[in-house]
Amino acid sequence: DALNAQIAAELKRRAGDRDRQRDARDAVPAEPPGQDAAGTGVDGPQWYRGSVYCKPLLEEPVLDASLAALGAGRVIVGHTPTDDRRVRELYGGKLIMLDTGMLTEYYAGRPAALLIDRGDLRVQYVAPRERRPPEHGRPEAYGLTRLQLLTALAEGDVARDRAVRDGADGERRVTLSHGGRMLEAIFVQAGRAGAAEEELAAFAVDQLLRFDLVPPTVARALGSRDGALQLVYPDAVSEAQRRQDAIALADWCALEPQLQLLAAFDLLVANRAREADDVLFRPRYPELKAIDHERAFAGSRRLPPRLDDAAVAVPPPALASLEGLTQGSLERAAGRWLSERDIAAVLARRDALLDRLDGR
Repeated sequence: DALNAQIAAELKRRAGDRDRQRDARDAVPAEPPGQDAAGTGVDGPQWYRGSVYCKPLLEEPVLDASLAALGAGRVIVGHTPTDDRRVRELYGGKLIMLDTGMLTEYYAGRPAALLIDRGDLRVQYVAPRERRPPEHGRPEAYGLTRLQLLTALAEGDVARDRAVRDGADGERRVTLSHGGRMLEAIFVQAGRAGAAEEELAAFAVDQLLRFDLVPPTVARALGSRDGALQLVYPDAVSEAQRRQDAIALADWCALEPQLQLLAAFDLLVANRAREADDVLFRPRYPELKAIDHERAFAGSRRLPPRLDDAAVAVPPPALASLEGLTQGSLERAAGRWLSERDIAAVLARRDALLDRLDGR
């Protein structure tokens, strides 16, 4: 009772602050409040959004532990309006996002109710009225989920195609039209500096590991040129730009585990050219992304000599992903772009990294 009273008082105090922070069409404050004793900060049950906004590899164990502690099979959450104002299920239905922005003066959404009948889930919407199952996954960019983005990159009509900058070798900015939506991508030509093969291999390995660092990337020809199309996030800023302009990042996703993922990934793929310009953040969440892998996969079977033992750290969920890599899984995921020698080198570097971690 004392804790409930404390939380109620804290929420009442914060209500005015949160209302002033919110845009009429944006559910996320630019600077979310910190954690406090009442549990109303970004790590508390009233505000925690990691399982919605952050990398599933890092968040699913948190969700599973919470469900196990509650003896529950799923959790239904509000307080985080969905981007498209439709009810969505994540993690195979273990998490349901039910907030469709029905406070219309803030979120321009509509009311919805979740109906559960002997395990069957349906959503009843009003204004307009419709009933349908929850949508799968969360839109990642341009109102599209990861699978939908890959389809749009592969099948979208080219509405515009222009050189990224003078002298860029085979790299172009492309605007695509697909299903009534417009999205931006970078085209990298195959067989040249910044070759498409490395970007495609990096995306394939990243997806195999479930690190979700590399933007969606597909093999595609542009006219007579073979290459790759990689998604451009409209809201992303580079680490260099973030530092220069002192851009604030939201607190929903912890940065350190994401940086650890990136360090492990670069060691695994022997990326020798990671710079602040090719580390991207999406400030609202914030989620780290990595681009420009033109110098990856050409390294030796050893870890780079610059490796600092004290800096080696890999989040526990990522260790399982690294340990699960096999020659067969790499060949299936990236064998189209990596040679047998490349794949053997990836596995050798993985083994060296795990040995280094075990020896700490």
